[in-house]
Amino acid sequence: MEWTNAVLVLALMSICMVLALFAYLNYRTKKPYFNLWIVAWIFYAAHLAAAIGLQGVPDLPVLVMVRRSCIGLSALFMFGEASA
Repeated sequence: MEWTNAVLVLALMSICMVLALFAYLNYRTKKPYFNLWIVAWIFYAAHLAAAIGLQGVPDLPVLVMVRRSCIGLSALFMFGEASA
């Protein structure tokens, strides 16, 4: 269980670095697709933060729905921009 927490924290830190990079690129280039990618990574970071913070909490249907919707919204923004 400890290694799972370590991997989740490392993934969340990596996503924060990606968010910072995309925010910088958005600031420098003013490309609209960076906004969508930033939103997508924010939803994925919310999913990971929920996975880290809610490990001791029983799997309530609402929490499962929120975590899965974060993944779905993240994929929607990422794949939506790729197809445009």
